[in-house]
Amino acid sequence: MRQSINELRQAGSLLAEAEQGLEEKNYLITRNSSRNAIRHAALAVALTYVESDEISSVREGILLAMERMPSKLWIEALRLLEILRSLNEEDVHILVNLAREAVEIASAIVITEII
Repeated sequence: MRQSINELRQAGSLLAEAEQGLEEKNYLITRNSSRNAIRHAALAVALTYVESDEISSVREGILLAMERMPSKLWIEALRLLEILRSLNEEDVHILVNLAREAVEIASAIVITEII
């Protein structure tokens, strides 16, 4: 669980960097930080249910996590998989919004398991 919280923190920090980059019109930082925030958010969810040595890719980690998470959370995990497929998006505004959504989903899932 500790690893998932650390990944979630990292995702939050990267999201803040992406938003700052957007404000400063530094689109390279915005693009890279948004993509990394999405990856870390998805990894946080995977690590909530799966040991790190079982995960060969973030996408696989989410799929393995779905086997172990409550079925009521599947829709959120499926949305994370959809967001991961959008990593090649070039529009920085869309990427930041996807990163926000990924961090929000990951936060909800991780918190659900902590409580």
